Amino acid sequence: MVIDVRNTYETRIGTFRGAVDPSTTAFREFPSWVDHQFQLVKMESHQSDSTADNISELKETQIQEPKRLPRVAMYCTGGIRCEKASSFLLSKGFKEVRWKLNSDHFKGLVYHLEGGILKYLEEVPRAESLWDGECFVFDKRVSVEHGLVQGTYKLCYGCKQPVSDADMEAPEWEHGVSCPHCFSMKSDEEKERARARQRQFQAWGIIGGPDKGRRDPAKSSSKQ
Repeated sequence: MVIDVRNTYETRIGTFRGAVDPSTTAFREFPSWVDHQFQLVKMESHQSDSTADNISELKETQIQEPKRLPRVAMYCTGGIRCEKASSFLLSKGFKEVRWKLNSDHFKGLVYHLEGGILKYLEEVPRAESLWDGECFVFDKRVSVEHGLVQGTYKLCYGCKQPVSDADMEAPEWEHGVSCPHCFSMKSDEEKERARARQRQFQAWGIIGGPDKGRRDPAKSSSKQ
């Protein structure tokens, strides 16, 4: 099983073929998804007395029928979230060991893509790649393609999600205010505040959105 540990706004613009998408909106939701997806075995320890030698010993007792743990490979943008996700799975029993329970062998192995998607796109030619789409990045490029060439997506400054050219043609798109992905989640009051903020940026001559902070050269020269 290959798991994409990124969030929905990232996975919708690109992913590996056949990967499982947990559909999380934030990484903090990943542990809950794991617990629900794999229904991990709960174990408890209780003390039992030996009638033969009267020595107390700890005995692990199965509470519910265990589910066979699959081999899991995970990936994310640069590898950091995968390391955290791997640590969590290892703490849940996904580790490179075999154990015997009710005469059956169970095995749970965890792997993650070193260097993440970015390293993969940098090193693997498009013709040999299993990657479809673009990879969202947390900088002014917004997205990258194979060879780490800048992609085609822009950023909605209303929700900080990637938007395509088609998204910007939709009636829900308003620069600096909303896009098709956040329009229905914003109240009229929130949209009006965003419009007021956008008017301020335009009045100050700042271009590229609120997180770029670049002044419009034309306006700067006109003031001199």
